Amino acid sequence: MRNQDRGMNTTADGGSTLYVLLLTLVAALGGLLFGYDTGVISGAIGFLRQRFELDPIMEGWAAGSVLVGCMLGASIAGYVSDRFGRKKAMLLSAVLFTLSAVGAAIPRSVTELVIARMLGGVGIGIASLICPLYISEVAPARLRGRLVSINQFAIVFGMLVVYFVNARVAALGNEAWNVAVGWRWMFGSGAFPAVVFLLLLGTLPESPRWLMKRGRREAAEVVLARVGGVTHARQEVSEIQDALDLEQEESLGQLLDPAMRVPLIVGIGLAILQQITGINIVMYYAPEIFKNAQQATQQSLDSTVAIGVVNVLFTLVAIWIVDRAGRKPLLLIASVGMGVALALLGWAFVT
Repeated sequence: MRNQDRGMNTTADGGSTLYVLLLTLVAALGGLLFGYDTGVISGAIGFLRQRFELDPIMEGWAAGSVLVGCMLGASIAGYVSDRFGRKKAMLLSAVLFTLSAVGAAIPRSVTELVIARMLGGVGIGIASLICPLYISEVAPARLRGRLVSINQFAIVFGMLVVYFVNARVAALGNEAWNVAVGWRWMFGSGAFPAVVFLLLLGTLPESPRWLMKRGRREAAEVVLARVGGVTHARQEVSEIQDALDLEQEESLGQLLDPAMRVPLIVGIGLAILQQITGINIVMYYAPEIFKNAQQATQQSLDSTVAIGVVNVLFTLVAIWIVDRAGRKPLLLIASVGMGVALALLGWAFVT
């Protein structure tokens, strides 16, 4: 009998929930780096503006160029992972995260900085798709939802970590030191988790589903047996094969099917609306917002850490209640809450 109520158990026929949890934590490092590379600009952008004498347009380009890389990374992630495997796709993202951290720490011009940030953006785009995909493909069905949610938690936790790192780096020197050197350490600090991610990926097996698509049934069974035991492996392999047999050849034309119209509009609408509400401005420019509200540089960075803490706490709340409250009510509550909060933020500046 399996003890399904304990988080870290070993099944009677050889499976280990601890093993799948470790696989999940390694893959979720991609999510952590997603948040880290997204949030690091918040602490550096003010010093970059002074160092490179950026006008508002170039300041926005320096901050937002990472998103160009994200679009490219997300667009190629599916092809790369299907062609070469989920593991190799994550390895590529880890390499790009490392190159970006080093490149953004040593630029001689804003152009070199933007190129480095774009490389990191490609890594973010790949990781944002492949890391949760990998977790879902190795996790047993009974744990899949909880384990995939770890990746989302890792994203906001990565933001919190980098907000804290930015604040600590800035505290090492005065304004002149931060303009000359401090921002370089902020970007460079991302190389450490990126290298850890790269090294740990070497211990991960390939996704069972990808192995099955490549005709490597025995290798897929070995992975699944370590996750859930021999019985689980045989059942999962059979279900994966049935699903693969039913799959149609993928094409963009399928999106034009009338049956797909409403789901497509809803999906794209949610993706767009959650990004254009304005919250990304707070994530990227929080220290600058606080400085415009008459806070000192160090105080503004410390206040940004508080934003990261709230972000993490309410992500935990969402993970805890999403299956109880439902997706739609949480979306409605969060949308209203974000609207009220941003309106209050604008009112605070006006007054």
